[in-house]
Amino acid sequence: MTAAGRRADDPPPRSPGLLPRFDAVTFLTIYLLLLCAIPSFLTIPALGSLGRPSTVWGLAGFLWWLFHRLQAADDVCTGSPRIRAGIAAVGGAVLLSYGVNVLQGIPPQEVTVADSGILRMCSWLGIALVALDGVRTRDQLRTLVHRIAVLGVAMAALGLVQFVTGDPVVDRLSLPGFVVSGEFASVQTRAGFSRAAGTAAHPLEYAVVLSATLPLAIAAVLPRFARRPLRSLIPPVAIVAALMVSVSRSALIGLAVGVLLILPSLPPRARIMAMLSGAGVTVAIAFTVPGMLGTIRGLVFGALNDPSTKSRSASLLPALHIASRDLLVGRGFGTFLPNNLILDNQFLLVLIELGLLGLFALGLVVLAAMVEGFRPLRCRNDPEARLIGAALAAGIGANVTLLFFFDGLAFIMPGGFLFLYIGLAGTLSALPASDTAIPPQAAAPAQR
Repeated sequence: MTAAGRRADDPPPRSPGLLPRFDAVTFLTIYLLLLCAIPSFLTIPALGSLGRPSTVWGLAGFLWWLFHRLQAADDVCTGSPRIRAGIAAVGGAVLLSYGVNVLQGIPPQEVTVADSGILRMCSWLGIALVALDGVRTRDQLRTLVHRIAVLGVAMAALGLVQFVTGDPVVDRLSLPGFVVSGEFASVQTRAGFSRAAGTAAHPLEYAVVLSATLPLAIAAVLPRFARRPLRSLIPPVAIVAALMVSVSRSALIGLAVGVLLILPSLPPRARIMAMLSGAGVTVAIAFTVPGMLGTIRGLVFGALNDPSTKSRSASLLPALHIASRDLLVGRGFGTFLPNNLILDNQFLLVLIELGLLGLFALGLVVLAAMVEGFRPLRCRNDPEARLIGAALAAGIGANVTLLFFFDGLAFIMPGGFLFLYIGLAGTLSALPASDTAIPPQAAAPAQR
């Protein structure tokens, strides 16, 4: 027996931390299921403008984190202080914009959307904070990465079924207490092909989910690649195939960004295999889906003449003119309604709704998260941290890139994945190399 009364071979006592009984991985797994497994057309009437249970779960996470932050201030802060500062900056910009516009007087038709917008942002920030300070071991992070990869593969498989059959599949799903909200079109058509959306509200929202999960799917299967190379290729290949047949130029851009950002962190053999697999998927699609490659080529090389591209260009000057009216703090998150002007650029929308301060805060936290994700690339003796960090940075990069092509934060999934990855990128640098939890005395340096 040791001096503390334990046997020498007993496992170390569990360190106190955020969510000691119901850990962050379980909480975030439930969030991902609520986010993606419940189709976007199903909402709970009792939630009013919040609509989705994932938003309420994220708000519960924010309150949960706040409670533990007040209870154990020294022990709960374990993630990157840069990410925490970025999250605080985004939250502060949203609150400042809301407060200033409430004092000036919000038009009656915008009061409800302003309230729901600030609650939606608090929900996303809550998810980021739970991930930032709740994931305490490498094993927890590994588990969560694996579950995100499984979710991505499931969404890809659903999209492929929708593409092949033209059947939404999920439109027959009903849940007690849920109602169908608005029109549902999980399968659209473009150039004669079915354009799947999985359980998302729009194909571009679906493309964000696939583009963001692809790098993590690669990171999840790579440790098993040497033992089972063919089996390990199935998850990323399924996601790549779903992105390529999505009949979306933005999806192809997200795919390219995610792959290019994670490739440098892969071992040489895996890098070559990834490129060969991409070529194999392209050849397989050429033979099994006649006309698809020609459609993709037309989407890429005909971008300048595409109506959606012209619409984005035409909306630039009007958007800047509107933003100039409240240039510093904006008009309030979520208050710019589509009937004012259709914008296919989330960053223009952030400039209008949160002003220069909000745009700077969002850019700050995204940049900080990508820097934290790529930081382990300099650690040659920690290949797992290099791979997971690069995968998170690649997922963030793909997500943010697609926000240039549609108003992604008006939908629930892109914001959920973006802020989850931001939190996980911030926790990576504080995790020990072993699977032991971060001890309380190690939390203090992380705050400095």
